[in-house]
Amino acid sequence: MERSTVIRSPHLSLTKNQERLILRLSQKLERFFPRVVGCEVSIQPPPKAMKKGAPYSVRVDVQVPGNDVHVREAETTDLDSAIRNAFDTANRRLEDLSQLRRHAVKRHEPGPREIQV
Repeated sequence: MERSTVIRSPHLSLTKNQERLILRLSQKLERFFPRVVGCEVSIQPPPKAMKKGAPYSVRVDVQVPGNDVHVREAETTDLDSAIRNAFDTANRRLEDLSQLRRHAVKRHEPGPREIQV
């Protein structure tokens, strides 16, 4: 990774373990796409109007040459799980992007109804 990972959590203080988790998961992004330029992680706490059961908002922005991958997860009330889910989704999207760039995705011939005259 050319640039270091940027972690933004303006309204929430993260523990050292959560910061280490984010840094470890951001370094693993290069397994799926070797030319990662940078990674930004933004974390927002649940809205104050909702007392219990509101999910955290975790956004992962990965910069790669030519494209950017943006992931937003807001499904779980556990912050560590939300971070892991966001990075899992980013990994899948980077793997898909890598396969598209390698032309490893099969292209099927158009069917008889898809042929335009």
